Amino acid sequence: MGVSCHEVWESVSEYVDGELAPSQARGLEEHAEGCHRCRAVVEGTRNVVHLFRDERMMPLPATLSSGIRRRLAERIEPQRGSGWGWAVVLASGGALALTLLSARIPGRAIPGYLSPMSQPARRSLPAQVFLVRTGKLFHVAECPYMHGDAVSMDSAEAIREGYTPCTRCMAEFLAHPPSTADSTPSSADNFGDGGW
Repeated sequence: MGVSCHEVWESVSEYVDGELAPSQARGLEEHAEGCHRCRAVVEGTRNVVHLFRDERMMPLPATLSSGIRRRLAERIEPQRGSGWGWAVVLASGGALALTLLSARIPGRAIPGYLSPMSQPARRSLPAQVFLVRTGKLFHVAECPYMHGDAVSMDSAEAIREGYTPCTRCMAEFLAHPPSTADSTPSSADNFGDGGW
């Protein structure tokens, strides 16, 4: 089925601008070759577009730029002393005051680190750490709390894979090592490392 005259007239602008799909453009060209009215529409549209794209066709007045800027400034900038300027200043000040007030409320403070493992490190971790694939912790080689077959891994890779340091054997690397009461083994602490 070919392209109709109506379809040519609807898509002639896209054709002249080169925005039609290749198959649509071929159909339009084939129709225009056999239809003198559509050929005249395509050629006329092409000529008009060519003329208006030529900047020499209609030179712009030298005062155009300043006139446009003046009109935009009149529409955009509020008159001096208007209520909008004061409203913006007061709204900004109110938002800032609420932010500062809410930060000072004791119950609204940002909590500190919740576990020793989330504290910043005191020292750099050893390059190689050991872990049990079924667990969630990484250890030094001599850790007595590591159970099962240990696998050696680069410490950066262990962290990337989601493992966290054992708070018992890595205590010297943590900023706030756990107290001695926290370092007693329990079945819940070692569940992920193969259990007891």
